Amino acid sequence: MDKSNNSSKNHLNSFYPDEREHVELFVSCREIKRHSPNIQVKLYTEKNGQYEFDSETEVIKQNVNPNFMTSLIVDYFFSVKQILKFEVVEVSKSEVKQVVLGEIITTLGEIVGARNQTVTYELTTKPHNKVELIGKLIVRVEKVNYTSHLSNLTFRAEELKLHKGLFSKGLPEVALRLYRRIADTEYNIIYQSEKKSKTDAPRWRRVSMKTQKMCNGESDRPIKVEVIRCSGKTYSTVGECYFTLEQLTQHQNSELILDLIHPKSNKKQGVLHIEDIELVEKPHFLDYLRSGLQLNLMIGIDFTSSNGDPSSHDSLHAHHKDGSYNEYQKAIKGVCDILLNYDTDKRVLMFGFGGITSFPNFSTKLTSQCFPLTGDPKNPWVEGIEGIMETYKKCFEYIELASPTYFEPILRQAMRIAKKNKDAGSEEYTILLILTDGKCHDMQDSINAIIESCYLPLSVIIVGVGNEDFTRMKILDGDDGLINDEGREAERDLVQFVPFLEYENNPDLLAKHVLEEIPEQVVEYMISQKIVPQGIDDKFSSRLLTNLMTMDDYEVPNETAREPIEERLIDPETPGTTKSSHARYFQSVEVDQTEAVIFKSHRRSQSSTVTLVGLGDPKHFTRALSFMKKNNNKFDPSKYSCTNNQNPPSGIGSMIFNKKGKSASITSETTDSKSTPKS
Repeated sequence: MDKSNNSSKNHLNSFYPDEREHVELFVSCREIKRHSPNIQVKLYTEKNGQYEFDSETEVIKQNVNPNFMTSLIVDYFFSVKQILKFEVVEVSKSEVKQVVLGEIITTLGEIVGARNQTVTYELTTKPHNKVELIGKLIVRVEKVNYTSHLSNLTFRAEELKLHKGLFSKGLPEVALRLYRRIADTEYNIIYQSEKKSKTDAPRWRRVSMKTQKMCNGESDRPIKVEVIRCSGKTYSTVGECYFTLEQLTQHQNSELILDLIHPKSNKKQGVLHIEDIELVEKPHFLDYLRSGLQLNLMIGIDFTSSNGDPSSHDSLHAHHKDGSYNEYQKAIKGVCDILLNYDTDKRVLMFGFGGITSFPNFSTKLTSQCFPLTGDPKNPWVEGIEGIMETYKKCFEYIELASPTYFEPILRQAMRIAKKNKDAGSEEYTILLILTDGKCHDMQDSINAIIESCYLPLSVIIVGVGNEDFTRMKILDGDDGLINDEGREAERDLVQFVPFLEYENNPDLLAKHVLEEIPEQVVEYMISQKIVPQGIDDKFSSRLLTNLMTMDDYEVPNETAREPIEERLIDPETPGTTKSSHARYFQSVEVDQTEAVIFKSHRRSQSSTVTLVGLGDPKHFTRALSFMKKNNNKFDPSKYSCTNNQNPPSGIGSMIFNKKGKSASITSETTDSKSTPKS
């Protein structure tokens, strides 16, 4: 399968590799002749006489003059006629239905070559063969100056002159907007904060943004800040000011203080403070992959009765006698084919929720919201896409579809795994794939769990199966922000919603929408944890020393599925295998009876054990000892020294450590053999 974002781009790149440039399109609409419309713009590129979807803006609600924050980045080739189609669509309140209001077919060259690189098009439609003007589409273009720098800023205001409304009982809500200059006097909105109420000294959530988006990487280009007063569907300007990237650079160790001026009266309306200024080199997703990041896939499938009786041909879980796939099988195959490319060992955890189970080793009398689809709590893994599809097909004889639909238990199971990885120092990042028909009866509990997950190495992809109303899933997506029941806001975006039906016939587009937010989410998490990618040759390369993935933190929910109880998946008395890109696991051996740390020991007895792994390089074991000291303050790594290093043909190393005249060796074993400690 072609994993490109757009096949037409790849087609052009192969013929014109040296003249390609990236350009950024900013779009806005004016005078849309609809009453309080929800507007979105979609971009299509032409290939072989057919238009293929490329990208789209966000939906701006109830606005006849929308300025879109989401820009559209495309490849530009000077010598090629590149035909573009813009569709302006009206989206229903539930965002399920879309109606095309008008379309524009043009060329990228026409936009790039226009005066001020700005073109205004008239949007028309033809009801009853009569041309009707419905508004205007404005497209501005700018060449992309790529930079990896990231700006982290905190904005707060004080002394705002906020006047109470005639019928208002308190101060109005206020928000902050950032604008990028795209012409001498033209500014395009690129960010809007959350709203703050009941204060004339608001402090907004910290902003993390690429300098390319703010000012195209140009240090002297003005960036506009606007503080707005919000009143229902309308807003008005309180005051505005300007700053540059150069000013931010000069104030990294202090704060930048600016007066907020009303654009019409030219009077001061308050003071804006830009604090905690950080300008950092932003790592790339590939940098983390090269330095050992491993993505692990976990699947949760909806087995609630709202999907329909599997014996019925119109059920989303239907068993088709001709062997054709049902809607879930199509979604599982389409999405997992993509995600498994980034799962190193292809071992996937499969769970279900919303069903009553009767597996020989796992049965419930009431609805369970987190159960292993293998039917074996001690072995919930399956191998590759074949194992995923076969496990799904076979599980129905042991599952009765039920209700209600709760997401929180499956989210918290993923959270336990991610937390285990984080606490252990592992370089694993978990991706939870939830496939559902869109019903959800514990929205606030699910939102609470997602907000808690912001500090964990976890992303969630929700795939909507069928054609139900997915409004609730789009809320969980969090593009408009998530707030838990204590008023705490999500620190980062970690949920991506994909309506499978829209993309099932276009694998390239499906791949784009499934994967487009994962790299940014991973990098955002790593930066929040101050984790910097390292070179492959300068790191502790066996990343699962810290996470031997015995699943001993797995909790099997009880019959009500709301109060989980503990059950160990793998016998703690038996050494387990570890998921590793090297497809090997390592056996621990006795070092000392009293002082050796038990980091991932499999028993607590008179003979304590140390688990060390490595690739035959002494520095790996030195780092292992340092790590173990970090996790157990009674362990003294200075009392151990490396005295020997062997490199067997397998490439896995053997290391001997001495302590107080005693010696013990750490040896490796593959999944097909057992190790024998050497003295």
